Amino acid sequence: MVDRGPRPKWTDGHVTLMGDAAHPAYPVGSNGASQAIVDARLVGLLFQKHDMTPQALEAFENIVRPQMTKVVSANRSGGGPDGVMQLVEDRCGGRFESINDMIPHTKLATHDKKYKALVDFGIKELNKRSPLLILCRLCSYYSG
Repeated sequence: MVDRGPRPKWTDGHVTLMGDAAHPAYPVGSNGASQAIVDARLVGLLFQKHDMTPQALEAFENIVRPQMTKVVSANRSGGGPDGVMQLVEDRCGGRFESINDMIPHTKLATHDKKYKALVDFGIKELNKRSPLLILCRLCSYYSG
């Protein structure tokens, strides 16, 4: 597996990065597939707003790329979820009975809260976002 840095640009005219290409993440938990679905929903909404134009893709990049840059940077510096796993590995070599023996729950909760705030994944931040779109609306857009 290769560590990839955030890209300074995703869109070039009628082409943009989405899914795995736009979101460098370890291939676990369907990260790429899940992100591709989220990206496709947002691009569909932006196509409705800007028609099928490069402006829609630029709008997508302007919304998503800055946040993903923060996620990649946080994960690279140990501030992401993998930082906790590395800390446990460093402390015990992978053998323990309870995670609380390695890291107190309060420290885990503080790490989690800090990461969610950094990457705008807190419950309040997520609930403030507008709903994207229902996919059947996109289908009706194409059928006229």
